[in-house]
Amino acid sequence: MRQIFFICKYCLLIAFLLITMYLVKICVFGDYIAEALMARALPLSVVLLSMAILFFALQYKSKE
Repeated sequence: MRQIFFICKYCLLIAFLLITMYLVKICVFGDYIAEALMARALPLSVVLLSMAILFFALQYKSKE
């Protein structure tokens, strides 16, 4: 069970890095429009944060 949590943590890290690279690509190579950037980044960030909270809560519960 512990290995599943490590895999999930690494998947979250990879997802965070991909989202960051996507945002940097938009800012550097695309037309930087703040409203469009927020419209794309906010849902991705919310999903990533909710997944992180879920997995860390499950890991904490499994330690008890």
